[in-house]
Amino acid sequence: MVDISINIKDNCHRFTVGETVSGNIDFRLPETVPLKDIQIKFYCLAEVKWIEYPGTPYYLNGFVYNDKYNYLEMNYPLAEKEPSLKEIPKNQNVKIPFSFDIPNDRNLPSTMISSHGFIQYFVKVFVKLPKEDVRKFVKEIIVESPIDDNLMITVGFAPGESIAVHIWVENHTSAKLVPRISLHQTQIYMCGARHKTIETTLNNDPTVGTEINPNSDADEILHVHVPSDESLTIKSSVITVKYFVHVTLDIPHSFDLHINLPVVITSARVVEMIREQPGRKSISFSA
Repeated sequence: MVDISINIKDNCHRFTVGETVSGNIDFRLPETVPLKDIQIKFYCLAEVKWIEYPGTPYYLNGFVYNDKYNYLEMNYPLAEKEPSLKEIPKNQNVKIPFSFDIPNDRNLPSTMISSHGFIQYFVKVFVKLPKEDVRKFVKEIIVESPIDDNLMITVGFAPGESIAVHIWVENHTSAKLVPRISLHQTQIYMCGARHKTIETTLNNDPTVGTEINPNSDADEILHVHVPSDESLTIKSSVITVKYFVHVTLDIPHSFDLHINLPVVITSARVVEMIREQPGRKSISFSA
């Protein structure tokens, strides 16, 4: 029986671009395998797939859009790193260390998984046993590639944080007005010239402000929570993930006023770098 396990150092499964992924691979093989028949690689792969017009007369089973992209492929130089090891002996426990330096490249996207696509990083081991096809063993990890450009003109927050929105309203009407805010995520999947956009409200209920009486002013700060398990903001060739705070001023028996405030969801480290910078978004309604 082939027994191969990929073990990440300190059992760590979350990394940032520029960091090192290292660990050991434990081998126990039923046959002696030359070292040249073993490969250790590190990948970043992306794929999008969706179906349009399913069940319609012209597209009974739907039209499938599918695209794949390989952002990164690194080979671990086994022969160079293990010059004294020529083979994995039959039925013996062998431990081989590995190490990959993730490029500090902001063009590498963050990990993201959804029903219409994914961006994933993983360590993969290939073993060619005698008289058998190549066997593959995979260990997935999470890699964050935080956006830190242009944060002077946008607002950056980390997953799990609360976004504070300062709202100032001058109510010159005879009606009572109510402000509310919610956090939205936009996912864009691209396949050649085609794209699919999905917008999701990330809060079960909006945060509702204090009722504003007629012919009065109101100055209030409302908070909306960023879910801790959401993807970072991503801009890549196949998947884009964006966020915005949607602010509504509810005006009875009239058109509501709306405004979207773009925000960047980035890593806690980047957020700390910009925490003292000015530029927290405020909003002013005049109705």
